[in-house]
Amino acid sequence: MSLAARARMRPVLYPAAILVAFVLNLLVETGVSPYAAGRPLIVALLVGILVVWLAAFATADRDRAGLLGVILMVMVLAAGNRTSVVLSLLAFSLIAVQPLLRRRSGPSAARARDWLPIATRLLTIGSVILLVAVGIKAVQLGRVETFAQDLVAESPLRPRPVAASAGSTGAPNMFFILLDGYPRADKLRSEFGIDNSGFITDLRARDFVVAEHSRSNQVKTELTLAQMFNYRSATEITRANRPRRVDINDGAFFADLHRLGYRTVAVSPAFETVALRRADVFLDTGQLNEFEWAVAGMTGLSVFADAVVPDLGADAHRARILDALEAAERQAQSLGAGREFIFVHVVAPHAPQVFAADGHPNDLPGFNLPYSDPGEIARFGFEEYVRRLQGQLQFLNDRTIRLVDSVVAADPRAVVVVFSDHGSGAPSRESGEIYPYADLHTANLLAVRSPGKAGIIDDRSTLANLLPRLLRKYMDTGPSEVPETIYVWADKPNDSFVFLRPD
Repeated sequence: MSLAARARMRPVLYPAAILVAFVLNLLVETGVSPYAAGRPLIVALLVGILVVWLAAFATADRDRAGLLGVILMVMVLAAGNRTSVVLSLLAFSLIAVQPLLRRRSGPSAARARDWLPIATRLLTIGSVILLVAVGIKAVQLGRVETFAQDLVAESPLRPRPVAASAGSTGAPNMFFILLDGYPRADKLRSEFGIDNSGFITDLRARDFVVAEHSRSNQVKTELTLAQMFNYRSATEITRANRPRRVDINDGAFFADLHRLGYRTVAVSPAFETVALRRADVFLDTGQLNEFEWAVAGMTGLSVFADAVVPDLGADAHRARILDALEAAERQAQSLGAGREFIFVHVVAPHAPQVFAADGHPNDLPGFNLPYSDPGEIARFGFEEYVRRLQGQLQFLNDRTIRLVDSVVAADPRAVVVVFSDHGSGAPSRESGEIYPYADLHTANLLAVRSPGKAGIIDDRSTLANLLPRLLRKYMDTGPSEVPETIYVWADKPNDSFVFLRPD
């Protein structure tokens, strides 16, 4: 085989390199776990190689195949920009039809092909520079060390500890059920006219203490969990320098649990900023995670989904909620005498509302779902929003009680906590209040079942000292309490403030 023939057979890799650089850059910018980006990176590499291979098969020219491949990449990545798509389509057409023009025009057109190998070399060098630039950015943002720790600490191949036997301390299994954005019962009635007393009654019938005037110390999930798991005050946690997900996963609470012989189990919420990927057992239910959803939304995949599968977004969100509940029930049914801390994060009743009261799906077309209460109100109107919220609450209440019953049946001594990270993000109906509507947004759900131990929470408890009290009551050891300050993060430090609760 001649050198020229071998050169024509060498694969062109710069389209795949450009796609991989795109995904890596988003990974570096967001700072999520590398494992969250695993599937997009594999897909980017395979698509980049496959597109060029198909183009080479059609054109019998590696250089032209590479250019056609990279133009297709630009069309996909710029799907939301009509001008870019049109220009890319024009360039694609010109390069694709050039062989026909060359055959008709004779030797003079054949000489025009000489620029293609030059373009291949330049684009290959450019793709390498792009990857190096992403690497430099990772170093500048301090991601390299964090990602290295992630790869070890979150590896599915790392040894999984076996929970210790109950032992002399009588340390109980602990089962935490986080219902994202679940509003406090009195606020559901006053703001939305929803009577949720039946759910509270069901919890109390199962020996839960329910704080009727509970508060979250934060209005964002990642801040709430970072504070809870690190025994810090609300104002301290906002000044943390590490990525919030690392602050959550490496919380002092988990160090205490491991010291006491606990095994930690977490069910993925698919939201990577709060996923407990460093738990001893991390259960991923398989749906697209937050990072993958972002990648799809930034490319033509979201446009394609809206045209072909308009209910894809809502169906995926429903599956995520259902699978989290089912995974939690399996964990509940397998509880034994060992020490386990199980944490299930259910992304409901937080918007979007995708379930009717009987569990049937709500109609919600579109890839980009309204993931905020104001967004859903703007889309459906207040009255329809309330109707949808009430239906999803009823469905969620029934499934939560079923899960609680599974836990108690498996282990009557288990500590069970049903709580929300914050209340509703809907605009307040009180005149004069501004975003983030602190009174409504911090009015959360908090219910604790603590067999044999009283005084874990009272009627006005916040989440700040829940874990220290559980440790001290059951294990006779634990950190001191922190101020139960409520800090309202309003996206900008100068707009954020300490909230003085009215109840």
